[in-house]
Amino acid sequence: MSTRYDAEIDPTRSNNTHASLVRLAGENGRVLELGASSGYMTAVLKRRGNAVTAVECDENAAAELKQIADVTIVGDLNDPEVLADVKGPFDVVLAGDVLEHLNDPARLLLEAVAKLAPGGAVVLSVPNVAHIDLRLALLQGRFDYQPTGLLDATHVRFFTYESLLTLLAGAGLLVTDIERITVKAFESEITVDRDEFTQEVIDTAMAVPEAETYQFVVRAVCDIGDADVRRDSERILSTARNRATAAQAVRASGPVGEPLSEQLSTARRYLTVAERDRDAAREALERANEDADAIRADAIALRQRATDAEHELAVTRQELVAACIGEARARAELQRIAESAPSDQALLAEILESRAFRAVSRYRRVVNTVLPPGSRRRAILRPVARVVRP
Repeated sequence: MSTRYDAEIDPTRSNNTHASLVRLAGENGRVLELGASSGYMTAVLKRRGNAVTAVECDENAAAELKQIADVTIVGDLNDPEVLADVKGPFDVVLAGDVLEHLNDPARLLLEAVAKLAPGGAVVLSVPNVAHIDLRLALLQGRFDYQPTGLLDATHVRFFTYESLLTLLAGAGLLVTDIERITVKAFESEITVDRDEFTQEVIDTAMAVPEAETYQFVVRAVCDIGDADVRRDSERILSTARNRATAAQAVRASGPVGEPLSEQLSTARRYLTVAERDRDAAREALERANEDADAIRADAIALRQRATDAEHELAVTRQELVAACIGEARARAELQRIAESAPSDQALLAEILESRAFRAVSRYRRVVNTVLPPGSRRRAILRPVARVVRP
């Protein structure tokens, strides 16, 4: 998205897409803003206490964005690698008027869900291609692209209420809030002349649900079986049922009741699709939980193997240290002996060659020859005999 989408945002405004996006994104959170343009919404998010990581493909807009966002990533959201290095997790992934510009919005939604913190939400807006003005233009054979709006020339994907719910369910998301931005018939940028259509055609077009819905603004969370979240989703579906019941209550024969009958029938079809998509999301969640259990079991086994390996390594290390200590002690003793033996031998040689030792030796020989065995003098000279044998 580029700076041509710049706008002043007042979060208190009603029936305004940007205001709804900001309100649903909340305050004091970690926000990943996709398609942030020059940062006009980023600035409001920051003022509301959010830390914002922004992604934008237009380099000129990104230059302004870098002055506002905490982190700015310049890249095309059609590139599967653009979010690979984005550091999460985030409390909110915000995609305001983004999905309709992408070749594969389903892939981006799955990547966005992977960046969410537990309890995080995806907040997004998309235009409604089934707005009455565009439907009437199609009746005239016209599908004229515009610089902005429902038929923005850069749109490559188009959404209705039904297809939006299908897309969200496919990403495992459960709608908790949905706001509708409305534009009355014949008042959008799609130019159609009321006088060119009969009242019957206009009534038929108006009888279709969401006929005057210009954009859907949605907040959705991962469907993890949370009772409170599911209750909120049930409330949304219950509201749709109540509207259908009210239409049925005023159904009557004649030209007044017939459009209400058609509206009731269409509403029931939309409700059936919504419930079907919700059930599909539940099945996907059950499969994901089974896979998660298997992964957890493998992780426990791997942790046990790692613990055993660490213990074995510790024992081996101790044995190796002990062996090294023993070898070191043996080497030290051998070195001591090698170093001390020459000095001991030299000392012994010096004693043996001394005059005193020779004199004692001669005296011992005389005593052993002259004195009888067992005499006191021979006992005194016995230690000398043990040192030097005759």
